[in-house]
Amino acid sequence: MEVLYSSESVSRKIKEVLGQPRKGDRRVALVAFVGRHAESFLPHPDGLEIICWLRPGATDAVALTNLEERGARLFKARRLHAKVYWSSRRGCVITSANASASALARGGLTEVGVWLPPGAVDIQQMIDKAGPKPIRRKDLLLLAKAPRPAFSPERELEGNAPRGFSFSRWMEDREKYPETVKWKIGWWNDKTAEASAISKRMAKMMFAVPEPHDVLYVKEGQVDEREWLLTFRHPAVTNLAWMWVDFPVTVPPTDETYDPDYPVQAVQVLPPSLLSQPPFLLDRAFKAAFRKVIARPEYQEWIDRDDTLEVPSKLLEDLIEEIG
Repeated sequence: MEVLYSSESVSRKIKEVLGQPRKGDRRVALVAFVGRHAESFLPHPDGLEIICWLRPGATDAVALTNLEERGARLFKARRLHAKVYWSSRRGCVITSANASASALARGGLTEVGVWLPPGAVDIQQMIDKAGPKPIRRKDLLLLAKAPRPAFSPERELEGNAPRGFSFSRWMEDREKYPETVKWKIGWWNDKTAEASAISKRMAKMMFAVPEPHDVLYVKEGQVDEREWLLTFRHPAVTNLAWMWVDFPVTVPPTDETYDPDYPVQAVQVLPPSLLSQPPFLLDRAFKAAFRKVIARPEYQEWIDRDDTLEVPSKLLEDLIEEIG
């Protein structure tokens, strides 16, 4: 069992559990509400069984239609309040989070959950208790036409600014809580980072997005899927920003974007507004400290070696000392 203490860890685990389908793998989302941006949190919907409550203002007809067109199987169940994301091969996430931006996106609600290994949850018993029925085209039309309540989970979060903790708070949590979200460092120069054909194909397959939001050229083995990168322009140390790696992909030499020195693209498919909360806020104090510290000769040598993106422990200590 793994306890998921944040919206970010819940979102990451759901994407892992409901990842690319494998032969013989049954996948189920037994979830109260499916919000307008549900596709951002349910990658690879082909074959996914979605059981939800068709409640106006909470479940979105357009999102369900898009998921169905991409191969999801839709079912309805009245008064459903469960939030269960299950795979026969990858285990089960039981959480407080609906499949919506209000639960899982940046600036959303605070969510928690647990991951249980394969075989630990009898999903069919849960489904039987919910008593689902297939969603028909008429159901979606009625849901789309229904008046939206003055208050709804989705409307509550509209326009909310990103929230989060400072770097100093992240360092404190890192010492106390092993599950604190980790991150790496990535850098880029003035070369235009254009998505490769295979990056575009993967983005379309996972999220039905024709063009990834961002890509970063890296070396083999430097990044993994579902990781945070703190990126910046080198050597000026500007444009400091978070990047979420949905997946790394090796670019074939025949692609016009191929770089022999950096043959892998780390790909962020979605815009920041549809991502979960990054490890900490890039506030003015952190940015100023990072620019000063990363300019030191030892860290410039580390960047020049370019063998790893793992954050040196001493860099973290120097940042805290600089921030004060």
